Amino acid sequence: MTTIPLTKTNRKADRVSGITRRVWEAVLFRMTGLALVFLLHVLLARWMGPKGYGDYSMITSLLEVLLVASLFGMDESARRFLPESLVENDPAAAKGFIRFSFRWILMVSLVCSAGVLVFLIANGKRSTVAFSEGIFWTLFLLPVLAFVHQSGAILRAF
Repeated sequence: MTTIPLTKTNRKADRVSGITRRVWEAVLFRMTGLALVFLLHVLLARWMGPKGYGDYSMITSLLEVLLVASLFGMDESARRFLPESLVENDPAAAKGFIRFSFRWILMVSLVCSAGVLVFLIANGKRSTVAFSEGIFWTLFLLPVLAFVHQSGAILRAF
């Protein structure tokens, strides 16, 4: 049995094939996740009916819009500024940015939640109880989801 000596070309080919394999794995996982989400929405539409699924779609859309507003661009800023501060060997700046971003996101998400709560109180009689309850629980979920999203952005920045 003969062995092929590891040359620079062989190492590069191994690295490229490893990267290609990981890219295909990532694509496969992403496509599987999208297929499962599609299946979930089809099942929810069948189980809930048109009115219930419309309420669900409205609540999730509102949550996504409020999430973008609550993040206020801090997720993109983290991916821009954290690597820069780590390259410059300034961990205090990175820590300061992280603390500031979480405080800012908490404040903005609470303001967004308060605004939706005022809207819900003012217009609560026009909607069904299930819809109002879904919006109400969205208010509590918004700061948590904003923190989770920001944490993911910070982890991707490292």
